[in-house]
Amino acid sequence: MKNEWESTSCIDHAAILSLYDIKVLALIPDLSLSEYMIDYYSVNEIDMIRSVLNFQSTFEIVIRINNERYSLVSNKNSRI
Repeated sequence: MKNEWESTSCIDHAAILSLYDIKVLALIPDLSLSEYMIDYYSVNEIDMIRSVLNFQSTFEIVIRINNERYSLVSNKNSRI
């Protein structure tokens, strides 16, 4: 199953990921992150977060950009 975005507007280059009340700047497919990503989380921390998410069989990521809400739902056959 392919990742699906639920949104009516374009997605910016950087995205804030809200998961279990933890805000992180995350690598999202097809988005190029700008240099200030490093100010929040290191590359190793981002990789760790992605590994945990990819291990889950099903998960939902809620992203807020400029007060717009995006939902990324994935299953065990897709990876972020």
